[in-house]
Amino acid sequence: MGITHKSKDFDVIKKYYKAYNSKNYKKLDKIIADNIIVIEMNYTVLNSKTDFINLVKWGEVFDSKNKKSEIREENGVYITEEIQDSERIQFLYGHALKSKTTFTIKNGKISKIEVDLLDFNLEKMNKKRNEFMSWVKINHPHKLSTINQLNKVGGETFKEAMVLYNKK
Repeated sequence: MGITHKSKDFDVIKKYYKAYNSKNYKKLDKIIADNIIVIEMNYTVLNSKTDFINLVKWGEVFDSKNKKSEIREENGVYITEEIQDSERIQFLYGHALKSKTTFTIKNGKISKIEVDLLDFNLEKMNKKRNEFMSWVKINHPHKLSTINQLNKVGGETFKEAMVLYNKK
């Protein structure tokens, strides 16, 4: 008996986590659709493979890791509970975040990732982020032009400012 379509999809998601956490861009390129859509908390973050790879490079600056639980299939999509952690998450929240992450697979590639944060406190995050961004605006205004870019440069700028903020 051959490998089923569903088990191939499970394998794609397992490969995704391995490639994401090791920042293996060649492997990610093979399993991510060209027009991938990433939605976080009902907000479309990006909708292209180039933007996705840039987002992973941004996360690499913060040593981001996503640890999955078991994958389950429901109505043609694949769901996992996830623990997201990075230096940026620790800075803004003080702890790793739990999420429910849903993957849509088309033609053997991930075409959509939807992230619903389960223990997200928007008020807490906004308070810390607003304090931080106000401090950056006053003390390092030259960083404002790139600090919010979801790419390696934006990540490096955010991290530099984060380090300076923590030393104040």
